[in-house]
Amino acid sequence: MSNNELTTLPKEIESLNELVSLNISNNRLTILPEEICSLSLNSFICSGNGDDLLVNSGARIKEWIMSYARRINEHNGGQSEVSEEEIGGG
Repeated sequence: MSNNELTTLPKEIESLNELVSLNISNNRLTILPEEICSLSLNSFICSGNGDDLLVNSGARIKEWIMSYARRINEHNGGQSEVSEEEIGGG
């Protein structure tokens, strides 16, 4: 789904129960739907959508992203961290 000039993601994304990787980079997204929080992803890339994508998204999405980042960080042996400031939460 990267590089498609998408402006929105459908709420129906939550029905993709088997989805483990989501790359929505380099689109024109300005907000993420809360339904994305139902996904259990191993890989999530959302860069290249403008600085406000995560800032504009709700608190539930920010919490989901922080949880995802902590899980990936633990899986990678603590090699990287994401701060709340980076996702507009602090």
